[in-house]
Amino acid sequence: MKPSDFTPPPDKIPPGWKTTAQWGKQWKLQGRQTERILSAALKSGQVRRKLFRTRSGVSLRYVPHYAAA
Repeated sequence: MKPSDFTPPPDKIPPGWKTTAQWGKQWKLQGRQTERILSAALKSGQVRRKLFRTRSGVSLRYVPHYAAA
């Protein structure tokens, strides 16, 4: 047995769901600007937010992803 046998696999990210960094790269904005836009869009209902497990090195972390509503 190895430690990875006890770790669940990372989630499969559906098409259209992106991290803050991915949205920022697409929009050509820096991190904080992207966070403000996504936060405002989330409050107005234009964007949905969901946590997905993604691999970060050897561990899994929950990372927020956003998609258009």
